[in-house]
Formats: sequence, structure tokens, C-alpha cells
Amino acid sequence: MNTYKKVLNTMIIATTAFISSTASAEKLNFIAADKAPETMLCIKAGSNDVSGMKNIIRREFKRNTRIAANQHRCNGVSLAKFAYAHNAKDTLNYINHYSYSTNKVRGTVEIKDSIAMNNTGKIRTVYVSSSR
Repeated sequence: MNTYKKVLNTMIIATTAFISSTASAEKLNFIAADKAPETMLCIKAGSNDVSGMKNIIRREFKRNTRIAANQHRCNGVSLAKFAYAHNAKDTLNYINHYSYSTNKVRGTVEIKDSIAMNNTGKIRTVYVSSSR
């Protein structure tokens, strides 16, 4: 019985590690089109860097997260939708709270087959520009 528990625990740990590594296999390399604070905000949102995003909002948007979330576009989409498109869950959760309904990402359920996912480990480059 004790050996059975050890084998079961090992299988659970191995499966969790496999799913984690598969989900994060694709790395993103963001390249800014300019040095505008809005573009840097987009890069922080896509990179899942909540603290970096908050710092930019504090400095450049006078602590007004609602303006940052709703008046700026990243590659033509709202900040929340940009974070969602690049699987940046932490920044999405933060910025979605301040987004108006047209800019929000609605709750979705996504089921992925971890065996069928592309596990190339390649780095994908994303060119980022912002607009008002």
C-alpha cells in the first residue's frame, strides 16, 4: 500500500510538471515599435509583469488605471485583450477589473490536449505598438 501511494504521487508530480512545461513551451519576445510609455505598458501587459505595469501606470497615467485600461490600444486591441491574446493571466486579471465592458475579456473555458500541443520551445517575436 505504501509503495502504491509513492507511485501515485510520483505520477501526479510528473503529470503536473509535464503540463506546466507544455503550457509554457512558447516564449514571447516583445519588441517595441517606439519608446512611448503606452508601448512599454503593452509590453508589460503581454509579458505578464503586473508590478512593471503598475509602475508605468503610477508614473505615466497619474495612478489612473481606468484610463490606461480603456484609452490605449496595443496592436489595435484593448490592454486586457492584448494580455489575453498572449496568455498573460496575471496582468489580464488585474487590468480586466478596470476595463469597460467593450474592452473586457469575458470569462471563457479553454480545454487543451496537452499531448497534442506544440512543444517546440521556440521563441516567437511580437512587435508591439500602441495608439490612443
